Amino acid sequence: QLALEQAQVGLKLAEANLAKALAGPDEFDIAAAEAAVESARAAARAARAAYQDLLKGPTEAQRRAAEANAERAKVMLDAAQAAYNEIAHLPNAAMMPQAIQLQQATIDYEVAKANVDATLAPPTASQKASALAQIAQADSAVVQAEAALARLRKGISPEDRAILEAQVEQAQIAVRQAELALENTVLVSPIDGTVGAVNIRENEFPNPGLPAIVLTNDSDFRIVLNVDEIDIGHLAAGQPAIITVDALEGVELTGVVSDIAPLAGTGGLPGGTTIVTYQVTVDIDPTDAPLRAGLTAAVSIITDEARDVIVLPNRVMRIDRQTGQTYVERIEDGVPRRVNLELGLRNEQFSEVISGLEVGDELAVRRTDTGELLRQQFFGG
Repeated sequence: QLALEQAQVGLKLAEANLAKALAGPDEFDIAAAEAAVESARAAARAARAAYQDLLKGPTEAQRRAAEANAERAKVMLDAAQAAYNEIAHLPNAAMMPQAIQLQQATIDYEVAKANVDATLAPPTASQKASALAQIAQADSAVVQAEAALARLRKGISPEDRAILEAQVEQAQIAVRQAELALENTVLVSPIDGTVGAVNIRENEFPNPGLPAIVLTNDSDFRIVLNVDEIDIGHLAAGQPAIITVDALEGVELTGVVSDIAPLAGTGGLPGGTTIVTYQVTVDIDPTDAPLRAGLTAAVSIITDEARDVIVLPNRVMRIDRQTGQTYVERIEDGVPRRVNLELGLRNEQFSEVISGLEVGDELAVRRTDTGELLRQQFFGG
């Protein structure tokens, strides 16, 4: 919330700067800029005058003042010397006030003489350079003040306007980012439903591997199943499906394939065998059946459909082990005779017969016990 308020303040400032620039200067702004120009020009004149005074050297009054100070210091030194001479013969003369006064008078006189020399000496190169630098600085200030006054009178330039407008846009982006960050602190469910689990706790770090809240939608159920890679090529979105639920005996539901995962996963079989599978989502059609999330269901997806065709149970057909030809035995004149079949659609229980049989044909079905089946599988026959 604080970040949002700060961004909003920044936006207001940027908008105010742009509005002020577009409105143009008032008479007070012009007057202040003109005063700044005059002040800068006066400072430049003063810098030039100081440089000329430096080149001319000391005035007569400055020279006389320096020399007078030196003469006064000499008089004070002579007086201090006379006073000291009167007590110079004493053993402790160096510790008496006259000695200290003589020392101070000597220092004052040396300082005064040095001041005379400095006053009368011509300007040094460093003094000239310093004075010229002050002139350059003052001239630069004049140029800046005059340029500011000119810009103020001319109004905002296209470049400056573009910069101010960009600052407003930048502030607007900052506000939107702060608003989004604030919105992201609130969890909003994308659907209506019932809370099934809450995996977050106050003052605790959330588990990145779990959703914060699990919702169940009681009006929109779907099934996600893994389909073997061998069968996935027969499936497509939009195909109808028939669903049976273990907990709802005798209830048959309908649905439709809504999504097939583009990437494969893997599944395991007993014995450690790994198979490649694809996730297929089947949306269940609206129903009054008491469905619940997590129920076990069986799904049959209709990949193709044929009507008014001959269908045989797979258990009555035989396969020639030499040629791989599928055949049955049709009864003709009371005798079983082999008839080769051409098959169409198939599933786990039935096969479509395209040619080889007609409606009403009688077939001979040989019953084979488990021992016979094993013998045929392992020893042939």
